Amino acid sequence: MLETASAFVPRASLLAELGLSEADLSDPDVMVSVRKYVAFMEELADAEGPQIKFHTNAASSMTCEDYGAVGLAWKTAPQLLTAFERIERHSRLFVKNVAGFRIEQDGEFTRWIHFREFPPVRGLLLSNEAALVTYMSLCREAYGADFGPVSVHYSHSAVGCPLALEEYFRSPVKFDADYYGYVFRTEDLLRKTPLGDTHVSSFFDSHIEKELSEREGDADLESQVRKEIGLALSDGPPPIGMIADKLGLSARTLQRRLSDAGITYQTLVDQSRHMLSRNLLRDTSYSLAEIAFLTGFSEQSAFNRAFRRWEGRPPGSFRSGA
Repeated sequence: MLETASAFVPRASLLAELGLSEADLSDPDVMVSVRKYVAFMEELADAEGPQIKFHTNAASSMTCEDYGAVGLAWKTAPQLLTAFERIERHSRLFVKNVAGFRIEQDGEFTRWIHFREFPPVRGLLLSNEAALVTYMSLCREAYGADFGPVSVHYSHSAVGCPLALEEYFRSPVKFDADYYGYVFRTEDLLRKTPLGDTHVSSFFDSHIEKELSEREGDADLESQVRKEIGLALSDGPPPIGMIADKLGLSARTLQRRLSDAGITYQTLVDQSRHMLSRNLLRDTSYSLAEIAFLTGFSEQSAFNRAFRRWEGRPPGSFRSGA
């Protein structure tokens, strides 16, 4: 981002605003807070305007090597479908609070949907636009510069320059869509990647799993919190103090441990509602009104809106498989 913006914003002033030195840029353990990152994105947008494309240019320059073992596992995956299937777990090494991913195969086409929870803040929306550019940059490194999706979908209105995004993807870009992600031709995802190597990819997977295993303590806490939330949802979303009591912790301690793991209690409530609603729709004959009640919603209309946000379609369509 700094290199891309150097044409219109002094590099030194941006580093000072971020609280970083030049040496910090080469240290992967130095992180920038979300608040500072959002402000940084918005400042660059204001400086570049009105046709904002610095984020597209920066994201398109990302390489697999920039993501260490995660990127190299992606690059050496035998098929792109395999790479997309792995990304939810692998991405936890470089993105905190990942909401989730889903692959939907429908004959000739495959949708890759990324669930991202975000308020309508301009800096975060710019980050969302850039994220799909980054994933495509990794795809093209693994599969070839001519690779592209059938279409690209953003669930928010355009913030950056739509033309710059369309020129990069070489595909239609749809804003205010029902979901956030791509549509691919299934046959493209199933073809062998030029650099695909099962043994090399397995080596990087093993390295990643070793790093992830060091974080399992926090993951266990998250799963326990989700479980307790799910058991209490029929009485409405439980306050954090109630869940902390069940786990033998104070509310403050639970809040701190979740914060250290890069996740919020409210996100876990939302994820618990999502998972429970999917299970109830798939495995029971409860009515939608009953499922709304069991997942802690006071009205079915609120449940319908939340489910469409989670899945990109209404609960009735999910149940019928439409």
